[in-house]
Amino acid sequence: MSATMASATLREYFASSFPKSAPSIPTPHIEGRAFPVEERFAEAYVSSSEKKTRPFRRDKNDIASDAFEKYSRALVASLPPVLAELEAQRSHEGHSSAFPGNGHGACLVFLPGAPEISKIERVLKDSLPNALFAKLHVTYLHGRLSVAEQRRAFEPAPKGFIKMVLATNVAETSLTIPDVVAVFDSGRSKKLLFDPKTQISSLKEGWCSLASAAQRKGRAGRVRPGVCVRLYTSNESAANQPTNDAPEISTMPLESLVMHAMLTRPERDPETTLASTPDPPPPEAVRAATARLKMVGAVAEAEASPTAETENARKKNSPKPKLVLTPLGAHLAHLPVEPRLGKMLVYACVLGCLPPILTAAAAMSCKPAFGVDPADKDAAVIAKRSASRVADFGARSDQLAVAAAFDAWSFNASDPHTKSLRLNRAAMRDIAREREALKKKLRESGFEVDSLSARANEANDDVARCVLAAGLFPNVARVRRGELRSSKTNRDATRGRSVVLDARGAEVAVHPGGVNGYQGGGGGGAATGGPPEGFLVYQEAVETSRVFLRDTTAVSIEALLLFGGDISVNHSAATVSVSVGGGAGGAKGAGKMDFPAAPEVGVLFKLLRRELDRALRVAAADPGAEQASLQGTPEGRRLMDVLLRLFPGGSMR
Repeated sequence: MSATMASATLREYFASSFPKSAPSIPTPHIEGRAFPVEERFAEAYVSSSEKKTRPFRRDKNDIASDAFEKYSRALVASLPPVLAELEAQRSHEGHSSAFPGNGHGACLVFLPGAPEISKIERVLKDSLPNALFAKLHVTYLHGRLSVAEQRRAFEPAPKGFIKMVLATNVAETSLTIPDVVAVFDSGRSKKLLFDPKTQISSLKEGWCSLASAAQRKGRAGRVRPGVCVRLYTSNESAANQPTNDAPEISTMPLESLVMHAMLTRPERDPETTLASTPDPPPPEAVRAATARLKMVGAVAEAEASPTAETENARKKNSPKPKLVLTPLGAHLAHLPVEPRLGKMLVYACVLGCLPPILTAAAAMSCKPAFGVDPADKDAAVIAKRSASRVADFGARSDQLAVAAAFDAWSFNASDPHTKSLRLNRAAMRDIAREREALKKKLRESGFEVDSLSARANEANDDVARCVLAAGLFPNVARVRRGELRSSKTNRDATRGRSVVLDARGAEVAVHPGGVNGYQGGGGGGAATGGPPEGFLVYQEAVETSRVFLRDTTAVSIEALLLFGGDISVNHSAATVSVSVGGGAGGAKGAGKMDFPAAPEVGVLFKLLRRELDRALRVAAADPGAEQASLQGTPEGRRLMDVLLRLFPGGSMR
């Protein structure tokens, strides 16, 4: 492991488990083999040479941020003298075996993200002397690249060239490029932060920590003494860089961790268990995760006996109810996916549509399936929309588009139509491996994944949408026609455009890279207004320039009524409502989504929902029994017959 562990924090944590009289816990320190790396800051270059650099050629639609402006100028100013210095050292020492390949050492430039990598290359081309830029062999290293593209960063440069690797923090600890002798550190990074109240992830750029900066510096001392140029000043470092990054437990969803805490320490409340970790998560984040698990059906309040309730009431005025894992939750805790995806897999087994859901769940943990060139986003979107229309299966669904494309690739990867989908073959192979891993886990849990009943409705995309709704709810959005309400988007406000509102009633947008990004409104396209009216369930909401919904699927009102939150009927208003748990956060004062319906219709759906929930609970409790599939018992077959009448397939074409 190349990352530096916070040994002092762990030593104090484990020491707290022993009596104070116990001897202190020793921490052995073993020096690794590393060469010295000289650290320099931007003031060593920018102050004297900034005026001599060529002015930047700006794209009128792409104004550089203040941070980008600073570190890009520092890179342009420091790169020529550092390269000249390394070249002089190489000439003085002769061709040393310390330099792999053609004898030149490589330069590694740390940047916040892939967009900045593209921009910085343009800046270097416009600002460096032509002769110097022509000698650079530029490669890239970030998460969007294929394995083959990433491999180029590890290969030596052609003779007479100097390799320059433009990288994100993926090169900080995960990978080692052996010939790097000079590191240029922007001091910036992008992190995905999760808000448990809104259930929105936001990609934020900011200063990297001093610990990360130390890791970046260490990349230069692998094969010989090196240099690390900080593309910011020492004063900026002292004022802005935190000592360490925030622990992951405080920035990520906690549902899986809460379930594992309940599985390993069932006698304790999960909030209490997680409070004893080295870096405890915020209590409100644990409570929000627990509320979400209740909505998923993985966690419930234990049914205490009257005697126990009386005793609790005597001890405390308001006893905190004990939480337990449900049979569904016990399965989800053992599946290597987040709880919502695990629920989808379990429901798919019961409802007989496992193959497409298995693919959708596997794809969510793999690289994008469409588009072999990350820079050609439009081609990937066109291919995904084409896949969503394969055999009329999965229209208006990102998840089912991947499932349809995977089936086409598995059946005949050389077919002209399959080739036209521009599928990422490495991603397809990853999805195939992940599908088998998930099938194995389901099989170990007792589900009959290879039976005919598990795939009886695999061609019915409406049933698959029901399963997606069950797993992704309450990540649901309503699409309406009208004018955009947000003052920030008045430039887009035109009659006839779609307004997309999440479960909290906040205005959001479907990500343009999805199949529902620019559909509807008379033929689709940005000018005609977005997805058609109706409802979408989505995998996640990510905030960048605005809040975007990623990986969406169009679903019907009936699917939300039967597979969403709790149903209530308002007879006087002639509406039926579905609880959405106070929006995505699961806060008190649960919110709801209302649908117009005659009272008798609402009552019928409520009764059908009760029967469906009972059948699903029974199936999860004993997956090896006949009732584990709705096709396995007469009652289940009657219920499945009703569902197939409601969801015959192809309703979203």
